[in-house]
Amino acid sequence: MGRSVELSDVVPEIERYGALATLITVGERGEPHVGSVLVEVGDERLVVRVGPTTAANMSHRPAVSLSWLPSAGGDYQLIVDGIAEADGAPDGDGLIPVRVEVHKGILHRLAGRTDAGPTCLPLRNGADRT
Repeated sequence: MGRSVELSDVVPEIERYGALATLITVGERGEPHVGSVLVEVGDERLVVRVGPTTAANMSHRPAVSLSWLPSAGGDYQLIVDGIAEADGAPDGDGLIPVRVEVHKGILHRLAGRTDAGPTCLPLRNGADRT
């Protein structure tokens, strides 16, 4: 899903949507695995900390999706796709740091919206949208 983007396209949206996101990975038998993460913006990639199941999924299938719901009144959710790679050993909480190279992203219209606006919006200059 989404259109090709650069990290610089995603940063303003993360600032607007906040650090809390949903991370989707794929398990060994193809089953989806969903969890919440706090996203930080690194120098060249996004940085998250994940548990061992998520890290194992990423080691075999590094393609991931991150999704942010808007704050109250927003019409679009932010979806970012990328490639994840573990970046160190588990910390004191047992969470593993992971870096996500951003590849695609989109603002996707939420279900139930009353107007007939576009279903997706590109991230470039997306900070001006609600």
